[in-house]
Amino acid sequence: PDGIKEIKDETFENCTALEKVVLPESIVMIESRAFKGCISLREIILPQSVYKIGMLTFAENTVVICTPDIFKKLPAENKTSTSLAYLADKSRFTEEQAEAINAYIKKNRADILEKLMTQGTADMMKAYLEGASVTKKLMNECLECAERTGNVEMKAFLLEYNAKK
Repeated sequence: PDGIKEIKDETFENCTALEKVVLPESIVMIESRAFKGCISLREIILPQSVYKIGMLTFAENTVVICTPDIFKKLPAENKTSTSLAYLADKSRFTEEQAEAINAYIKKNRADILEKLMTQGTADMMKAYLEGASVTKKLMNECLECAERTGNVEMKAFLLEYNAKK
């Protein structure tokens, strides 16, 4: 409810039925493990008012829609899941959010590629490649990652994409 300033430690921990959360502007702090173990929580929208996020706050696969400043404070696993969500549907994110996400993707290319190979789709890979400068080196990294993870469909997509370029 509006007026609440913080979400205390473990408030929703292991609440497995929770799927989406939109927090009010009055929230300024989310303490440790507030949403940890919420394995069904796929998206949480944080207001600009949030200035502090505790350790182990979200489940690993939670997409966090937030300002670029908050995005920088998120744990790596949430940055990665949010980045994959961005690649799947860029329309959900503002230009500012996209800048922060693209910077993270560029800086953490190996991790993002690994996740794309294991959790992504060809459309997400296409969005990734279109956002990056596709060089021979990058394409080789993508193909090696597809080979390493055994993702035959993604490897076929990459070979076709590369042939068209």
